[in-house]
Amino acid sequence: MVIEKVQECGLISISLCLLACLVKVELATMQKHEALGRLAFCFRKYGRDINPFGKLDKDGTSIYFTKVSLKLYRPMEALYSRIKMEWGERLRK
Repeated sequence: MVIEKVQECGLISISLCLLACLVKVELATMQKHEALGRLAFCFRKYGRDINPFGKLDKDGTSIYFTKVSLKLYRPMEALYSRIKMEWGERLRK
């Protein structure tokens, strides 16, 4: 479980760097295509990893995480939602 979380943190760092490049840096067409492709890969990986872990029990409590663990999970979930909202359509192409 610890290794999986470290990998998730890596996806956060990679995704944030790719988003920064796409938004703030003037990229050549091929570089932009590469950055979008890499972000799409991270986004799909995120979706497979994040969605199952967001499940709550009937009381609204996470079935996988303690309150402390949720502090690590929630920013990852928020980043996934942000990417989905802002870039989802472009990443599906």
